Amino acid sequence: FRSNQMPEKLTSMDSPWYYYLEALYGSPPSLPFRLASLRFFYHNSEAWSRAHPKVFLPIASCSRKREVRKLPACSEDFCDAWIVKSDPSHWRYKHSCHMMFVKIDSGESVGHLCEDNRLKPLPVVPPNTWFEVTRHAFVDEGSAGYGYWFKRAPGSGTFINSGKTVSWKDKHEWEFRAMIAEWLKFRNVTGNVSDQELYKMSAHSRSERFMPAFPLSAWELGYDTVHIQMSMEVVLTSTGAMVKPDCERTTWRERLRFCSPGKSGCAGSVEIRTGWEASRPCKCNKTKFILNCKSIID
Repeated sequence: FRSNQMPEKLTSMDSPWYYYLEALYGSPPSLPFRLASLRFFYHNSEAWSRAHPKVFLPIASCSRKREVRKLPACSEDFCDAWIVKSDPSHWRYKHSCHMMFVKIDSGESVGHLCEDNRLKPLPVVPPNTWFEVTRHAFVDEGSAGYGYWFKRAPGSGTFINSGKTVSWKDKHEWEFRAMIAEWLKFRNVTGNVSDQELYKMSAHSRSERFMPAFPLSAWELGYDTVHIQMSMEVVLTSTGAMVKPDCERTTWRERLRFCSPGKSGCAGSVEIRTGWEASRPCKCNKTKFILNCKSIID
């Protein structure tokens, strides 16, 4: 399943895509289903096989290690059932080892995200809406007010809620500066404020590079998520992503210093869901390096 073509729509229960989606979301998909809307695809890893022993995927996992688990090659008829060969206009999904989605337990990849700039941009997520994401535990996330950073990933089966949200086209442009202006007004700060002064005002919190006082400013302004469209990133800045729920500290500095939820593939105390249209709770294993639901990868 390397650089092959996939159908744009799923219209029949006879397609193996039907059983893949049924395993992924935990219930039969409604037909027709637009496969072209998917951006994330799971690999036939040990983690997938443990959760879905009867659903064999033709997308092999890959590894940074030399000891790679070898799978038997699927028959030509089996592989052909997953793809469309006749129409060259269909997307081509090239399977590669994306460092974001390498499974921590064995170094084995569990899936890949399509970030081809030829694809249409994903639509802006409205407020208070469940949407699919993926992530892995970067250094500093979950500590010092840095929140948790996700990638938009239709097809991951893991959902967070947008809550109160704002959408930017890119990181370092006027939209970020507009939030800073709103934050300074919230803090009753007047006059011109340099970036150096912003860093001082947000001391004891981690700022994104070239973005002083962010994500701190988003949290203090009450935003739950910040969407960055160009990079398909979502920054989770809700209180559950910044501070443990049982925190007894009162000042924001102490809360971020002593009550940060910590590094994890999950997202602090923020609710994660799975199933069709986020209809089921997700049991996320916090010891895993990547965002996970036990019903999808074990």
